Amino acid sequence: TLDWAASDSLLTESDYAAYPDLRMFPTMAGAVVPIFNLPGFREGEDLLLTPALVSKVFRGAVTHWDDPEIVSINPHLALPSARIVLCVRADGSGTTEIFKKALSAFEPEFAERVGASSNAKWGPTNVTRRRLNSG
Repeated sequence: TLDWAASDSLLTESDYAAYPDLRMFPTMAGAVVPIFNLPGFREGEDLLLTPALVSKVFRGAVTHWDDPEIVSINPHLALPSARIVLCVRADGSGTTEIFKKALSAFEPEFAERVGASSNAKWGPTNVTRRRLNSG
């Protein structure tokens, strides 16, 4: 009999110690991609964000679409001075973990202030939290 499970989170050394027969084999790769909804944004336009800038947005250091750092790499766009509202999961998840690990790698301050765990802790106050993901 073979039991099969899947997870976005990597097993820890303590997982392997607690369950010596447990093995993890990569079988696929998935992407976690931030999306945005910006009124007035036209089809065919590109919004450019650096990895470090995405980290700053998700830790609350960049809070408006017309932030000078966003405008400087998007001179072709007329960005509104609207507040950026983040939507994240309210519960912990493997997807949250791998996204926060990436943001932590892009910017050390994200790692210090928010962290790379699967918990639902997010720093900024401009975050909308929703429970679960239907798939």
